[in-house]
Amino acid sequence: MVKYFAGGLAIIVVAAGIGLAQNAMRSRPIKLIQTIEPVSTASHDSPAVDSTDTAKSDDSGEQSAPQGSVSAEQTLALLQGGAVVILDARAPSAYADGHIPGAINIPYDKLPDYLDVLETSAAPNEKVICYCWSPTCDFSDQLATELKLMGYENVLVFTGGWDHWTAAGYDTEKGTGE
Repeated sequence: MVKYFAGGLAIIVVAAGIGLAQNAMRSRPIKLIQTIEPVSTASHDSPAVDSTDTAKSDDSGEQSAPQGSVSAEQTLALLQGGAVVILDARAPSAYADGHIPGAINIPYDKLPDYLDVLETSAAPNEKVICYCWSPTCDFSDQLATELKLMGYENVLVFTGGWDHWTAAGYDTEKGTGE
């Protein structure tokens, strides 16, 4: 019994060592001790990103977004200005069925599998907007929190998501982009 326990413990120690070594060799290693607060758009009590924008609705009825988030109108303006990278946190099948033009699919629950795509698409100092299905979907919050943990400095969440984007009648794309 002790022999099996010691063997299992040895495997865990070796695996942890390999993981730490791989992280240390990355161009942007993930910090082992995190010091940031999670990104959350659950509370709508904080001021909007654009302080000149009072609590108003856009064409989809979407209220101004809380701190750290953007509305459909703000997302469109940033996208048209070319000043942002849009990340779709939904599953690849949902992304293929339709997404915001130019958006890059980084499923929130498969981020490790998409690190190469992320690193070639968005530098840590670029403005990044994450979105998912709707205001009740937290995939974009989770992805944004992970990006902050990885050192991305300017991460926002489009709280209305795909539902508000399509309700506003903005352009969409289909396909995987491959």
